[in-house]
Amino acid sequence: MTSFNMNRRTMLFVPGDRFDRISKSAELQADSIVLDLEDSVALSNKELARNSMAKALLELDFKGKEIVVRINSPRTLLGIQDISFLSSLTCFPNTIIVPKVESKGEIMLVASLLEEINPEIRIIPLLESANGIFEAKNIATASHKINGLIFGGGDLSGELGCQMEWDSLYHARSVIVLAAASAKVDVIDVPYLDINNLDGLEIETSKVSRMGFTGKAVIHPTQIETVNKMFSPDDKEVDWAKRVVAIARSSESGAIVVDGKMIDAAIIKKADRILGRAEKLTLL
Repeated sequence: MTSFNMNRRTMLFVPGDRFDRISKSAELQADSIVLDLEDSVALSNKELARNSMAKALLELDFKGKEIVVRINSPRTLLGIQDISFLSSLTCFPNTIIVPKVESKGEIMLVASLLEEINPEIRIIPLLESANGIFEAKNIATASHKINGLIFGGGDLSGELGCQMEWDSLYHARSVIVLAAASAKVDVIDVPYLDINNLDGLEIETSKVSRMGFTGKAVIHPTQIETVNKMFSPDDKEVDWAKRVVAIARSSESGAIVVDGKMIDAAIIKKADRILGRAEKLTLL
């Protein structure tokens, strides 16, 4: 297991059975690389994917990126086999994505097993069903190992019989953002599937960023730059945050004025978050 910069603007999903793509991903600017053992891998290639994942963990230099493995659902034999395979490794991922989570019990089971394998491995539940959305808060607080949630809009839209569009999935996104905020963990949005439509990607990423999402999953290298940009504070935001924090620290009153607008404790907290994010990204 290697240390990584805890910054998840972009999580690039790479098929676990494609070692060539995994090798290339190590050179890209995504914050997290997800070695996928689940949906992107055919049933006949599951063992190949596990072996490729192990080879990547042992041999590749990911240059400070978070290394994540998406296992199959622990409610399936494949998922149990994935976890068992992890126990045989000598080099571990930083984080495990647990897909199709519908109850806190699933997370408690996985957390217990990971504690025996390597206590440092963290968990991100993937919420992609109606039951998962309804149980979001309980799932988000099921274990101290959880440090993020991911919204799975594709599977959810299939279950609901709705289009994978903004209006259709707005409520589910809101529930997940609230659950993540309550648990004080990251919250990652579903990938944008039209990889040739960067304008559409920018519009959707801007919306989820304003909602409170902290990052977005990506499925193609061309999406990385756009998503990184949308989740990085620009010079104007950083300058505003610096002025807010500076005036707040020097003020003896409870409310201050910046650029003609009243600033209270909640806005000061927002400014602190912007500066914290900028510091992580070495923008300060």
